[in-house]
Amino acid sequence: MNKLIKNLSISLLFFIISAFVLSVNNKSSAQVTINFPEYEVDIEIQKDTSLIIREEITNEVTGNFHGLRRDIPLSNNQCEGNLELTCGGFESIIPLGIYNQFGDKPEDGTTRFYFYIDDYGQEFARLEWELYPEGKEVNYEEYKWIVEYEILGSIVAGGEDNTPLFYWNTLPADSFGTFDNTKITIEFPKSVDLDYEKFDFLSPVGFEYRINRSDNTIEFQLGDFPYYDKNFTVAYFFDNNDLKLPNFKKLKPGQIDFDFERPLSLSTILFNEITLVDASTTSETIYFLPTGKYEFEIKHIGYKTKTVEAEIKSGEVTNETIYLEAKAWMSFLIGLTNVSFFVGIGLSFYAIFYVRKRYLKKGKDAIDIKTVVPACKPPTGISPYLLGSIKDEKVDKVDITGSIIDLAFRGYIKIKELKKGKNYELTKLENAKATVELDSIEKDLLEAIFGSKDKVETKDLSYTFVSKLKILEKDIYKKLETDGYFKEQPDTVRAKNTGIGITLSVFGVVLTVGLTVFIVTLMGILNLFTIGIAMLILGLGILLTAKYMPSKSEKGSKIFGEILGFKMYMETAEKYRVQNLEPKDFERYLSYAIVFEIEKKWADKFKDIYISTPDWYEGSGNITDAYFLSRFARNFSNSTTNKISSLTKSSGSSGGRGWSSGGWSSGGSFGGFSGGGGGGGSAGGW
Repeated sequence: MNKLIKNLSISLLFFIISAFVLSVNNKSSAQVTINFPEYEVDIEIQKDTSLIIREEITNEVTGNFHGLRRDIPLSNNQCEGNLELTCGGFESIIPLGIYNQFGDKPEDGTTRFYFYIDDYGQEFARLEWELYPEGKEVNYEEYKWIVEYEILGSIVAGGEDNTPLFYWNTLPADSFGTFDNTKITIEFPKSVDLDYEKFDFLSPVGFEYRINRSDNTIEFQLGDFPYYDKNFTVAYFFDNNDLKLPNFKKLKPGQIDFDFERPLSLSTILFNEITLVDASTTSETIYFLPTGKYEFEIKHIGYKTKTVEAEIKSGEVTNETIYLEAKAWMSFLIGLTNVSFFVGIGLSFYAIFYVRKRYLKKGKDAIDIKTVVPACKPPTGISPYLLGSIKDEKVDKVDITGSIIDLAFRGYIKIKELKKGKNYELTKLENAKATVELDSIEKDLLEAIFGSKDKVETKDLSYTFVSKLKILEKDIYKKLETDGYFKEQPDTVRAKNTGIGITLSVFGVVLTVGLTVFIVTLMGILNLFTIGIAMLILGLGILLTAKYMPSKSEKGSKIFGEILGFKMYMETAEKYRVQNLEPKDFERYLSYAIVFEIEKKWADKFKDIYISTPDWYEGSGNITDAYFLSRFARNFSNSTTNKISSLTKSSGSSGGRGWSSGGWSSGGSFGGFSGGGGGGGSAGGW
């Protein structure tokens, strides 16, 4: 019973905590709720088919409130570029103002106008007023604001005879709040004889209307909207002689194409001091312009502003070529970039020459070995690890495993094959017969393998062994320099040149791309920053030659020549009888064959001759020929190398709908019709 009460108490406590956390999260993520006690819309239809729209919006707000928004749909791809369709030019929206309830403009920097695209790809024009940047908790508080904007070319082609048609969604349908008292007034041009029979409506609620012929308006009073449908669409079919042009065909919009010869990009096109387009390319098109004469201003930093007067004709494309005159300081920069272009070309060719000159000066060995003389023995005092490091200027894992075979031959290690090609047991021996002392590297190698133990299995080699090998590798590189085989440690030379090459290459790319983009976009001319390309060529050249830059001293060059001679001998020598070699020589130089990776060729010289079993090896059976021993040595080397590699790898792993900055701004151009009519959109806040 006590256990049951305890479990119920824990469950209840968990439920209370979960509910509290959920309520806190819901509160923190709750969105603002806005209703519309009053919403008034005044639409003035102009004879040139444009609209001037004024909306007085009363908002009843609850929640964490920041500001108010009005979004107007813009895009319709089927109309863009098609002059046979009059789609309203709804992306040709010109903001006229945002005002408070008293008709005054709010504080500078708090109102904004910009274009944006929602998650579904629909493009909108947004008018916005930020009241509380940090947010404010409000409860059923009222805020009233007024937005005014102009829509160019709003009359579409409709009806059976393709007559002019006003077709407009007068209210923001995508608003989740309720509309209580709504008033809509549409004023027609004086030349229009209003006829109720020419109206058509789409509404989910009942409404009252009144036609006032004295000012040629129709006024609507609407009832409460259901929350799920707030569309109120008004259509009016004009006669062909109602508007500015007697023939509606002449009402079809035109477009203007701007071709930029200079500057090439980032020019601003203004109309009535409103930014229509920030041209990002060498051409820009403004669609759906009503017929008539227009005056545009073209601006670009560093260039003199140009005024373009253009006449837009019905259904036609007007072309304007733009060439702006540079200001004095911009002319200086353009001349400077032209000079830098030719300087960069020259430096690019010099970079290739310099890389070659640099290699010949710093990367060549002191002595160039042109003739290789076969040698029947390795250079005096050169152990397998040292031979392998001088041979290819790198300390490889095979150099280490070759030295282990050499230490076994010399009586310091016994190798027992536990699982063929998989696992081996190494036993440390005290070699009382040794005639040559171990050097410091060989002593450290034994210490790395055994530590305080006398026996280890290769499968049990640990990260400690790998870390000791890394230290050993550094000591070998240091020995190559201190013993005078190289002018500088090969690994240091490679790392230094690789670092320089990568740095120059990265800077070259950054400078080339960055300054070329700067030249093309901000300066508006097509010019490549070739000095960056020269730096890139230099960096790539140094990077590609980095592995060839370690250079041997005179001593190292001579030893290298002897190493090549010994390798030639091991690959091409006749059988030991001809060379007066003993079978023991096969074991003696087997470790070198492992480092050269020619153990099979070396074993071929002793075919059917080498029949003994080395005393440093223990396995499942006796070794009866050189091939068997060479295979064992290679298997041991591969197995140990793979183990080292695996340990090394293991140890090494272990709608953007924010505020735009001050003032009016736009990011779009003129566009087309949205759905079944223009207008609509959403109203509310955040």
